[in-house]
Amino acid sequence: MTHWRKLMDPRKYIYAEDLGGREVDVQIARVVGGELTGEKNRKTKKPMLFFVGKQKPLALNITNSKAIETMLGTGEIEQWPGNWITLFPSMTQDPNGNQVPCVRIKPRPPNRKGKTADPPEPAEPQPTEATSDAPPPDDVALANEGAVM
Repeated sequence: MTHWRKLMDPRKYIYAEDLGGREVDVQIARVVGGELTGEKNRKTKKPMLFFVGKQKPLALNITNSKAIETMLGTGEIEQWPGNWITLFPSMTQDPNGNQVPCVRIKPRPPNRKGKTADPPEPAEPQPTEATSDAPPPDDVALANEGAVM
């Protein structure tokens, strides 16, 4: 199903609607400083979290920044790339008291073993078995749900 927000202007950042109502495991590629322009042209500086194989970054708020810091044991952003996190859609209260959709980060890492790199390609074709440690197909599940990241 298509959420009405997807019919609006394309957005630069990941929003709750982009997750298609699902939890999404992503691998952190890099973190950079960025600036958002809000209501009344109010500018705020935010960390921008980029993910391996995704086009849009997630603008981090304090809640999500602290969730990553707690999970990884460091607030030093240079230590974050290579780690996996789980994004999920949730609700929060905006400054006007309205409930609005948001993206949150699970307080624990996905079921993966620390930093995960893609497995090396075998020298000869071998039968493969699906394992819980295998990275999920990048956007296959998201594309099936119409999610855009």
